[in-house]
Amino acid sequence: MTIKTNKIIEEIILIILISMNLLEFTGLLPGEASFVKAIISITGIGYVLYKASFSDIFFGEKNKKIDTILLFSYFLMISNKFIQFCKASFDEAKLLQEFFILILENIRLITYVSLFCGILTLLFLSFWVARHLQIKEPSIIHAIHGENIHNILLKFTSVFMLFISFFIIFFNPLIEWFTLVIDAPLVVIVLFIYIFKIHNIGKSGDSEEILFKIAESVDTFLEKFIKLFHNKNTLFFAISGLLLFHLFADVAAFIIPYSLGTHSVYHESLLENHEHIFSLFQQDKLIVSGSFTHLAIFFGYILNILGILYLMLYPAFIWYVIYIANKNKNIFDPNQEIIVKPISKLLIALFYALMIFQIFTPVFLVKGFPISEEIDLYGVDIQSQSIISKQQDIGLFLLLSIVVFSLVYMISFIPQIKHILFTLMSFCSVGFFGLYIYYYYRSILLYYIESILLFSASFSFFNLYFLIVNILFLIIQTIFYIGGYFSFIIHMFKE
Repeated sequence: MTIKTNKIIEEIILIILISMNLLEFTGLLPGEASFVKAIISITGIGYVLYKASFSDIFFGEKNKKIDTILLFSYFLMISNKFIQFCKASFDEAKLLQEFFILILENIRLITYVSLFCGILTLLFLSFWVARHLQIKEPSIIHAIHGENIHNILLKFTSVFMLFISFFIIFFNPLIEWFTLVIDAPLVVIVLFIYIFKIHNIGKSGDSEEILFKIAESVDTFLEKFIKLFHNKNTLFFAISGLLLFHLFADVAAFIIPYSLGTHSVYHESLLENHEHIFSLFQQDKLIVSGSFTHLAIFFGYILNILGILYLMLYPAFIWYVIYIANKNKNIFDPNQEIIVKPISKLLIALFYALMIFQIFTPVFLVKGFPISEEIDLYGVDIQSQSIISKQQDIGLFLLLSIVVFSLVYMISFIPQIKHILFTLMSFCSVGFFGLYIYYYYRSILLYYIESILLFSASFSFFNLYFLIVNILFLIIQTIFYIGGYFSFIIHMFKE
């Protein structure tokens, strides 16, 4: 396609997404709107990934045929996501209700056949790549094996495992995060505005120059991040960076909707203990009396939101320190020192003050059980509860929090104590990250064990096929979660 054709496609997708969101806001769209938006969003994400070129990242050379076949295979393997869209839109559907019924009556057939065909396509593509494609530098395969792999079987196995791993670690979560978790159309609009509008702006005006610099900075970060996958020494560190997206996604899926009073697709599938903060606050006001108590409860909810955000986003700060604290130096060169601005005493004091509420009067509870078996969605569930559920004196804890903030701030002027407080704060956040990953991995482990037991109950070709697939998926997930987290810990201590 020419540059002009690409721009036309980009403009059309962008206009459709914006128009559908505006029409949905005014209530002029039919019940099928959410299904159609999800499909358009996935198509948009696929188009962005196609332009990014998998083949260039994997093998060091752009190949449009490989990129097209890979995307086709991956979309076949996420057919269950389309079924989830059908389920979510079924009750309000009018025009497509018969189509939805047909899909929902054949869920298992569509899911298994699509997954079978998708993986089979990857097998054939891996064989073709092993026979015909030369590995170049920089690329992921080159980082693992070097430029010349003489053993065709080894090359085939490596390429196939890379395809499957990329699907499990990156593609599948990306689709879930953008289409199920974060209200995809809005996010995709932002994504498209950045990639296809801001990215092409010149440096003529002041506002345009700012946008250009933002786009340029993001480009630089993404380029450096991709380069981490091209080096054996930084491969697992890059994987640990992907783990952080779980935290960002769940902040968008739970904490932001709780705070703003909106719903994500998660909340529509869940029943109890997922009320908004404003709703909980209104209920609490009816139970307790007194202006000071109401004020303490209000600030208690605010501080709980800030506390959970601190815990969930602080690991990204640590990763940032290791990765881009000093852009102009090779941060993985042990002979070069990383220069980092000291963290503010106010932020350290705020952390300990917020932890008073997180420990004694938590509003958010992190659970590690399957989220909803109805929509086949597993992971970490963050529940909400009333701040007065334990019938404690919130005013007392608010005063205690203020005292802790003041005390920590004052003693932070002593450098040695500040260093100890900062280290302890980092360990608390990384410990929370580890617990979070444990919950996430345990949920996935239980899911795959259930699937493995199901397919091993009776012998048939398809059962054996899917048994091997589930075992393979579980091995990759295990390496990703456990290997990625411990790589994060090792780099934190090392750097």
